[in-house]
Amino acid sequence: MFYKDGFLTPAMVRRRLFATAGQRGVDLTTLTREQRVEYGAREFWLFASNIDCVYLLNPSGDVIKASGSWICIPLDVSKPYGFNFTVRFGILGGQDISNWKDKIPVNRVLMAISVFFVWPLVIFDMLVKFLYSRIAFGKFRGLAIMFSEEQLNQYLRDNEQGGERDAPEIQISSEKLAADKIIEWFDSGLIRSKSEAKDMLGQNLSVRAFGRAWVRASEKRSELSRPGRRSAE
Repeated sequence: MFYKDGFLTPAMVRRRLFATAGQRGVDLTTLTREQRVEYGAREFWLFASNIDCVYLLNPSGDVIKASGSWICIPLDVSKPYGFNFTVRFGILGGQDISNWKDKIPVNRVLMAISVFFVWPLVIFDMLVKFLYSRIAFGKFRGLAIMFSEEQLNQYLRDNEQGGERDAPEIQISSEKLAADKIIEWFDSGLIRSKSEAKDMLGQNLSVRAFGRAWVRASEKRSELSRPGRRSAE
């Protein structure tokens, strides 16, 4: 994977978040491989949900600034792949064949049956994502997604200063309340974007807490995970 000085690929961001896990009270040595994958995915999508822009690297080495809404946070943040790119490869519009295994049954009999029922759906899903990325990103499809080192450094600094000092039950309660307020404001038309929700909540939550609250709200209102300004239908 290519990158440019001063910028980080999604996989590099995830590695940095792993490296600083101890500062957030997480002992990675106690986690299983699956738990580590899930932890890395959640931490990455949490970081990604708190930035306003991304950068694209074209073949000539030029860096292009793009809207952060292109990230499109997935509904299931425990997986390292989203709708527009995967953390592993970090290519806009790219797909990872490894995410198909979640759709294929483990039982051999069911696996044989899946050739006729599941695989056509998998192929259709891949085709829809391919066509969507061609239309949505045009000539930018296939460019490498990057984040600036300053974006990650600022995120880590905000975490150190943020409200992680509250007792866990208070923290969880405040995040749930914030998520409920985001849903209420979205349904009533008061907010249509993440930045508007952040402005409405003010300084009541740390960067990480707001990111978790937004993810909570997105799980109940899938429209919030769409790029750009959203509307309740």
